[in-house]
Parts: sequence; C-alpha cells; structure tokens
Amino acid sequence: MATDLNRLLVQADPEAMTKILTNLLINAFKFAKNKVELRVNELVKEEGGNRFFSISVVDDGIGIAPNQFENIFKPFFKINTDGNHDNIGGTGIGLALAKSLAEKHNGNLLVESKMQVETVFTVLIPYHEPGAVNAKPEIIITDTNEPAANQSIGDEDKPVIMVVEDDSALLEFISKSLRSDQYQVVCASNGAAAFEMLESHSVELILSDLMMPGIDGIEFCRKVKTNISYSHIPLVLLTAKSNSESEIAALESGADAYIIKPFKWKHVTAVIKNLLESRLRLKDKFTQHPLADIETLSTNTHDKKFIEKITSIIEERIIDPQLSVEELSREMNMSRSGLHKKLKAMSGHVPNEFIRLIRLRNAAKLLVSGEHNISEVGYRTGFSSHSYFSKCFAQQFNETPTEFAERHRFHKTEDIKGFKHTIIVGFIDDFVFH
Repeated sequence: MATDLNRLLVQADPEAMTKILTNLLINAFKFAKNKVELRVNELVKEEGGNRFFSISVVDDGIGIAPNQFENIFKPFFKINTDGNHDNIGGTGIGLALAKSLAEKHNGNLLVESKMQVETVFTVLIPYHEPGAVNAKPEIIITDTNEPAANQSIGDEDKPVIMVVEDDSALLEFISKSLRSDQYQVVCASNGAAAFEMLESHSVELILSDLMMPGIDGIEFCRKVKTNISYSHIPLVLLTAKSNSESEIAALESGADAYIIKPFKWKHVTAVIKNLLESRLRLKDKFTQHPLADIETLSTNTHDKKFIEKITSIIEERIIDPQLSVEELSREMNMSRSGLHKKLKAMSGHVPNEFIRLIRLRNAAKLLVSGEHNISEVGYRTGFSSHSYFSKCFAQQFNETPTEFAERHRFHKTEDIKGFKHTIIVGFIDDFVFH
C-alpha cells in the first residue's frame, strides 16, 4: 500500500467503500502477474473547484485493450484475455457494482491501462473539509436479507421476489436492481436456505441460479413445484448453460422461464413483469367472471388438484353457512396459516373470502339455470339473509343478482332463437339441394 497521507476524513459509507475496494482487488488479483498495489493518492481537484479523495488499485497484468474500455463497467462483460488468462471465472458483475457504488457517492470509477504493463482502476469520492462533514452520507448499503431502512409506507404492496444466488456480487447486483424496479427482495445464497425461508416469507416470484453448491437450481425448482404450499410460485432459472439439454431439464423440473447468462437486465425485468401480470389476469378473471372455469387459477397439475379439492369441499357443504376456515384447513390437511398464504397467493383472497366467492360463483350458476328465485338461490348457497346475499353478489360481480339473471336470460333466449334459425335454414337447404 502506497500513500503520503497520514489521516484524511472522507464522507462515505464504510460498507460501500469496502465493497468497491474488495471488487477492485479481486479483479486485480485475477490478472496480476507478480504485483498488486493499493495507492491512496493526493486529493484530485477539478476545474470547477471540486476536490476528490482518490484511491487506485494497480496490477501488472496483461492490460485491457482500448476497444474494451467502453464496455468494461457493463454488467456481465468479461475482459477478453490471451490463452494464459482464459477461463479465469467470475460473473462480470464486480466492476459494474463498484462503479455503481462510486456514482451513488457522486463520485466515479476510472480505468487506465497499458497492454502487458499495468492496469489502474481509480475510485474518486467527493472530499469535503472536516467542518463541512456534518451529516451521514445519503447512500445506505443494507444487508440483502433485510428490508432497506428507508422503505416507503407503500412497500408492503410491492411484489416480493426471492433471489437465490451463490455469487455474492451477482446477488447484490440483482437484488439492488430489483429494488430499483420497485420490488421487495428476499435473498438466499443457496437452494437449501431459500427453501427454508419460504416457510416464513410470502413470495410472489423466485429468481434462482441454476448452478449452486448443495441443492442446485433444478433440484430446488423441483422441490418448490412439488410442494403444495409453494407450487403456485412462478420460478425463473438463470444459467450460463446454453445447451438444449439444460433448458429441457429446467422446464421439466417445473421452471416457468429459463434465462441464459449473460443477459440484458431489461430481458429479466420483462420476464418477471409478464409472469406476475399473467398471474394477476388469471386472478381477475376467476374473481370477476362467475362462470369462468375453476381451473383458471391453476398453472400446473399440483395447483389444479389443490383448487379442485378445496372447491369440492366447499361445494359439498355449500348450504351450510357455518363452514369455517378451521374445518377447511383440516379437510385440506394444511395449517391455517399455510392455507391462508396459498389461497391469498393463488386467488387474491384469504380463506373466508374464498369460501364466500365459491358460494357466489355457485349462486351465479343457479341464477343462469333459472330454476330458482333469488331468495332460494341465496339459501341454497349458504346465505341466511336475502339482503346480505344480494349485497355480496353486487360487490363481487358489479351487478345485482336480478340484473345478472336477466342479462343471462336474455343471452339464453338469443341463443335459442339463433339455434332455431339454424335448424330452419338447414332444413330448407336440405329440402332444396337434396
């Protein structure tokens, strides 16, 4: 380490600075032949009068070609090397993360290189006179397993995404990028830890690496998709393997999407958005359209069996207004909390609401049949009060039972008229042409 400074007070986040220097040093040690040097430089003064604290990390490696400077700080970009330094490893995230953290301090990260001589990465952080340092830096680097300290009041409404990745730099990059895209994030460094965390977290989507120690992404995905408590959660696998066999294995394990590294972040966010919006559309269709198929909510065999079973249990006792969540949980062989999480995630409704929704969907079918009056329909579906039944029906489907019945009676009449017209025309055609 080289410096002529004894002591310098700098306004910066200690953890962020540690991450910046750690990534720069790791990068330097990958390429160095014999020497890595850390230099604390003199203060750098710009034309505008601003001064910057400056640290350089120097290695005597192969160097970086000028035509790579433009891409060196892009996520997943890897330096092209000669045969002696090929397959060094890494994700291509470290330099991108270091530059991002420097810029969040209103600083910068620069690179200079001479081929086969040395490469110098220099981080610049704004310097203030000691008397001016009277506040904590604005940047806050938090543990990726904990929510950010400055979360807004509305954060509980943001979708929760679990990120499973054993590479700490990539894990941090993905988690911070997701938070920037207005998601809540839960992180795990391996499949075993992630599966355990699902018990205590309500997760709306999982983003997992494929190659991990212990339980890899394929096995983790299979465990999630075959567990009735979690099988509804969309799961996206990230992998550097681009062969068709790996993709087939991923999809056969139940993965909803498969993304190959290196990837563009816009691609990842588009996949996440499409999966979440697709599930939301299914919920809305099931909730707002009383005659929609019950299987609308299921996207795989396990969820189909789950939704069919719970609906069957409710319908068998649909006339009973006293059917409770406890009884339903017992019949489903699930804890009350487990059933709550599963139903809320799949349908958007907690168990009590889901029971009422199934009652109302069955009421709609009876109204369409036209065999019972509205009071009888309410009674047959477990509503002891005619007024309460009408109120619930209108709130759920945006029309009263009477309006719903009349609308479908009209459509039914039109269908019958059309059917009669078809028979008459067909009869005439047969008579004329045959």
